[in-house]
Amino acid sequence: MSLSCLANVKRTEGVRPPVPPHVVYASYVGDRSGSMESQMKASAEGVYEWVKNMCSGVINNNQEGYISVTFFDNREEVRMDNISMNDVQISMSQARDWSCPRATTKLYDTAIASINKLRRRIKEHKERCPNLNIKGVFQLFSDGVDNESIASEDMLQAAIESAKKEGISCIYLGIGQNAIQIGQRYGFDAETSLSADIGELTSQIAFRGCSLNALRCASTGTTPAMPEMLRQRSAPTQCPQGYGQNVPAMNLKQSPCPPPSLHMGRCPPPSLRQPAVNY
Repeated sequence: MSLSCLANVKRTEGVRPPVPPHVVYASYVGDRSGSMESQMKASAEGVYEWVKNMCSGVINNNQEGYISVTFFDNREEVRMDNISMNDVQISMSQARDWSCPRATTKLYDTAIASINKLRRRIKEHKERCPNLNIKGVFQLFSDGVDNESIASEDMLQAAIESAKKEGISCIYLGIGQNAIQIGQRYGFDAETSLSADIGELTSQIAFRGCSLNALRCASTGTTPAMPEMLRQRSAPTQCPQGYGQNVPAMNLKQSPCPPPSLHMGRCPPPSLRQPAVNY
């Protein structure tokens, strides 16, 4: 009798590799408030890499995937709304436009709306297909304190904690702050909250590390902790004096530049152009 998937058979050492979820829902929520000025390049590259890596990883893993991207200042702007990962198209020009810093910070309202939308979509899919393993991945980043929301910090904490109980992996990236403390106040786990020092280099390291961790969540169905080396490199000022000095530097070399747009799958991509925004 032949085996359907040799990779998922229990090995002789007793370790069974995790079975990839059948379906992945991924949601990215990013801060574009004016204080992000010193990280604007890293922010644009961060969302571009997150979308590209998540979509290519899910597709290459033969999973079904849907992706959403939202940015906020004093307004919420949904840039991708539950797009099939087979149909995604994104350019660096779009990423720069979406993340360009401006205005104030409506963090709680935006994050609550996005995580609850993700929870609702996963619940509906599970009701339609109860035999499928469906995974949710939610990532939020900010560099400041909310000063525009109607909702409270406690309401955000309740929404994130409810999502975690439902099996959704929740990642928090805090720039210029102690993200472990802030993340826990928002409902995130310390293991999946990452600090980044202010500046393009440390922010670039943090964004890339979070992108890889989000992809691990999608591909394994688990919620791995942030690697210690990543913490040392993304926020060296928050490490004890001399801590991590002998750790090899992370490899930030890029592969050859990607084409102006990313299009994966056989179906024609939907238009991702948004209505004109009044600045």
